Order: sequence, then C-alpha cells, then structure tokens
Amino acid sequence: MDAAARLFGQRGVDVPLDEIAVAANVGSATLHRHFRGRVELVHAVLDTRADRLATRSDELMTSSATTQIALREWLLELIEFTTSFRGLAVLLADHDADTTLEDRHRALTVACARLLTAAQADGHIRPTIIAGDLLKLAHGIAVAAAGSPAAAADMLDLLADGLRTPTARCGALDAPTIGLPVTSVTLRHKVDDLHAAIPFYEQLTGETADLFEFSGLQLAAVGPFLLFSGSEAIAARFEGVAATLVVRDLLQIVASAKSAGASEISPAQPTPNGLRAVLRHPDGAVFEYVGSADIQAQ
Repeated sequence: MDAAARLFGQRGVDVPLDEIAVAANVGSATLHRHFRGRVELVHAVLDTRADRLATRSDELMTSSATTQIALREWLLELIEFTTSFRGLAVLLADHDADTTLEDRHRALTVACARLLTAAQADGHIRPTIIAGDLLKLAHGIAVAAAGSPAAAADMLDLLADGLRTPTARCGALDAPTIGLPVTSVTLRHKVDDLHAAIPFYEQLTGETADLFEFSGLQLAAVGPFLLFSGSEAIAARFEGVAATLVVRDLLQIVASAKSAGASEISPAQPTPNGLRAVLRHPDGAVFEYVGSADIQAQ
C-alpha cells in the first residue's frame, strides 16, 4: 500500500494497477489477489491514512499549547489528507461514490468533535459550531486551495476567525461552555392505566395521542410525552431511560457528554431513524440520544 499511496499522491487515484505492482516489486497477479480492483485498493489506502489522522487528535490534545491550536493543526492535516490524492476531495464530498466513506467519515467526525468540544469548553470556539460543518468547510478549502498549503492555511485562518467567540477574538476567555443543540425532547412516563391518562395529556398539549405497542408495552405519544404501561418487568427496563433527546450531531454530543463525565451504556449505533446512543449522566440519570453523525442530516 505504500507504493500505491506514493503513486496516488504523485498522479492521482486513477493510476493503473500494473504500474503500482511494478513500483511495489510484485506481480500484477499478486496485487489482484490482495485487492479486487483499483477501488478496493484506494479504499484500503484511504482507510489507513484516515485511521492515522483520527488518532492524531489525541496526540495534538496533549502536545499543543492550546486546544484552539490543536484544532487548527488537525484541520490543516485533514486538508492535506484530502488533497494528497488528486480527485479525493470530490470523492469525499460524494458519499455515494465511496462504499467505505461512511466509516471513515464517522471516525474523522469523532476526532474532530473531540478537539472542537475541548476548544469550546475553553471558550475559544462558539458553542453552536458542530463537527460535521467543520469537516465540510475543510473539504471546501481543500478544493479551493488546489493543492497549495499556503492558500489552505490562509483560508483556514479566515474561517477560524469566524468560529471564535467574541471574547476569544479580543484575547479573553469565557467560562467553559459546551453547546447542546437539542431539536426535541420526549419525556417517558409510566402510568397504571394508559387510556385513563391520555385525556389529560391531550388537553395539556392540544395534540392527539398516537397509540402503539412495542416489546410488550402499550405506548402513547402525546406531544413531548411518551406514556407507557405494561408488566412491571418490561416497564422497568423502559422506565430506566428518563427521556429521548433528538440532537443535530449525535457524535459530537456523545463526545461532549463523555468529556463532562457521562458514560456510554449503549454506544452510537445506526438505526432506521439515524444514530442512537444511551448515556448515563454523572448524576445517574439515563438518557437516550437520537440524531445523526452529520453524514445523514446535513
């Protein structure tokens, strides 16, 4: 893969496989036994480079003077990675063109979210910024810079000025703040008689209850309330989650919550409605978080 990475960097991702085999001092048949075509080889090279970049976030967090410097350095390395192979920036912007992009994008989003959350907690970056938006802006810079590191750095500095909090622009730091862009909250509430409880909540919210069954429970969604009833054994498991929070960028929220002391009961997993994670807050409360990794919602 080293030979492939070198040639991809010199000539782009469409370099013939036969030339890669010659550069690697192996036969064409050997190359094809390991990789079923050029697309698979490109994916393997990109996955390796992306894994290295994802782990760089931890290194930069400990080696950089400030969290803001760590975030800037990582974004520069992301831009260099994106422009290292001709045509890669366009490929990364088109999810449908790359079958392994989602996993790479998720790993890079987690790494970016870790650095961004730290910079936000230190008061350097506005709390409303999310990791997915930064990745898209970085890819845009990669395309616009056309392989010029100096141009990319200049554009990134211009972008960084717009990300800073007003006090950070003046050289002062606010108290640590982490934004929580929640779009909706659904509160879970166990009732003894579901049908008897519904009229109150319908009158309270002005909405009609949506009744359904799930895993042996009877449920009614009424506005922000999710009422449920059923056997004690089944209800106890469902009752253990205080609420469901729908968020804009799930991976960033999970990273923020964990950095503040929360623990994962169920890590982020894809569902038909987007990514889902269950977290226990430091006070013991359990919440279900549902949202996107920005790869779906943006």
